[in-house]
Amino acid sequence: MDTIHIPVKTQYLILFDFDETYFPHECLPEQLERVYELERYMNKLTFSHQVKTAWITGSSMKQIQLKMKMAGMTQLPHYIASNLGTDLWELCSDGTWTAIPSWQKKIQRSGFSRGDVEDLIAELKHTYNIVLHEQTQFGQSGYKMNYYYYEASSVKTQYDLSVIKHLASCAGIGININQCNPKAGDPEDAYDVDFIPLGTGKKLRFSF
Repeated sequence: MDTIHIPVKTQYLILFDFDETYFPHECLPEQLERVYELERYMNKLTFSHQVKTAWITGSSMKQIQLKMKMAGMTQLPHYIASNLGTDLWELCSDGTWTAIPSWQKKIQRSGFSRGDVEDLIAELKHTYNIVLHEQTQFGQSGYKMNYYYYEASSVKTQYDLSVIKHLASCAGIGININQCNPKAGDPEDAYDVDFIPLGTGKKLRFSF
């Protein structure tokens, strides 16, 4: 893995969504050629225009490393906001990663509690008959808890998702809900339901 040039002074910061935007899960030859072309171009911009790059992704650092290896990618970004922006990393000149302290403090002050999420999951099941399935194949990060919601009828699905969002809001828990992408290893006819600290997530990480 190559360590990309780190400009002394940053003129521009370019942020990329990682999965299915920067990294194509199918890894077809024509897709990978475009990835390599993008890598070369971004590396050139770091020298000519003092550009830094960042990836914002729901993946963990370990998953990112595996995907880069699978695709034969060689250029690291300057920042990675992993686990839906609940973890924020900065690239060092020796190719290692360091957590950004100000973001870590923000996360720690959020009051995010695994127990609160588990209580919410139980309430959904016993009071509303809404069952969320833990994403055990990816594990759970310290500040992100991942579940699947399997689609029912269109009306029930929309009702269930609105209940999940409402209860999370009442509990002071951040939430991210997206339709699953089977190309990324997710099941079909399901939604990703991610519980995260308030004030995090891809959009708020971008603002930070």
